[in-house]
Amino acid sequence: MNGQDAIAYFERKLLEHPRFGASPRILARLSDLLVVFLELLSETHVAFKTLHSRLAMCGPAERLKYLATPSVRLAIISAIGNSASEGGQIALDECINLAADEVGVSAAMSNRLLPDRWFPCVWAPHDELTRSDKTFLSICHKLMLCDSRGPLLTTIGTDCVAHEALSQAQAWISNLLPAVTESALDHTCLIVIVDAAEASLRNSEGRSRFFQSASTYRLPGITFLSRSCLYNVWDAAEALLHEGIHNKIFDLYLTRPILMEQYEAQKSERIAVPWNTHLDYESSNWPVDRSLAALHVYVHLTLFFLSVLTATTNISPAKREYARGRLQQSHQRGAYLYEELIAKKSSFRRDGTALIEWLGDIQSEMHEYMRTEGA
Repeated sequence: MNGQDAIAYFERKLLEHPRFGASPRILARLSDLLVVFLELLSETHVAFKTLHSRLAMCGPAERLKYLATPSVRLAIISAIGNSASEGGQIALDECINLAADEVGVSAAMSNRLLPDRWFPCVWAPHDELTRSDKTFLSICHKLMLCDSRGPLLTTIGTDCVAHEALSQAQAWISNLLPAVTESALDHTCLIVIVDAAEASLRNSEGRSRFFQSASTYRLPGITFLSRSCLYNVWDAAEALLHEGIHNKIFDLYLTRPILMEQYEAQKSERIAVPWNTHLDYESSNWPVDRSLAALHVYVHLTLFFLSVLTATTNISPAKREYARGRLQQSHQRGAYLYEELIAKKSSFRRDGTALIEWLGDIQSEMHEYMRTEGA
């Protein structure tokens, strides 16, 4: 099997699984779940009743778009406890009122990264943020602060250079992994370009932590990209894929029986992360949900860097050497997390165990291919 055939084969392996890979099925299941919760919430809350009435007037395609609108989706998920249970309650009322008041984040909704798709959206260069935009971003800020790993967002917006780099990054990674990139973007509703306060990115020992990108289950479907990483198309492409794959597993956590009922990250078993030992305890000892999300990403990044090495396009020798190092790093970290997670199967429900085993099988196949090809 030549390099291009191998990449296409592994892409299919990652996307054809009916429960864990097929984004259209995952998103349809998520849509059905949100409709059920919206119906229940509409019985007790006037704002949700307004949302439910609007939804009733939508056709199937419009319904999917409506439910993927960041403010609507966030309001429903916050209300069912995904964010509110651990501090997100501070933003819940604002989010409900925003979603009921007007659909979407208005400036961003009119500017799509891909013209032929509804999502993901991004604010256009020099857009004047509306009241609803500012309210929504304020909610994002509050929910980010509930997460000890989240950056402190200082300014939010974009410029022509960064916006063009984002488009180039999407095109570049789509050329390498078209199906995987489409799947990652299917789970990304909104891309927010930010600056992050340096002080918020220092650990307890005072070491600086450079921020490139972020996502959180508190804000599913939203990718935060550092303005600085967008000036390098390579960094931007990797970050776009990385956070999109995180958003995909956040949707899986919502729609499949993966984590144990009443799961709380603070009470979870921990997995020591040897490559983060220089950081604080939270960053070097991960709960099982974060560890599984990281395994999910590392399997995809292994394929990403493998695709760089097998690409026939003009990629410099320096970039290929960098990709070779990152390929080994991603594979080794994924292999480590797989072994640790398999040893903690009691922390997962049926689909959680199946997801870990499926990712492990794909990783083993990629390892065998890398061994035989000398990658």
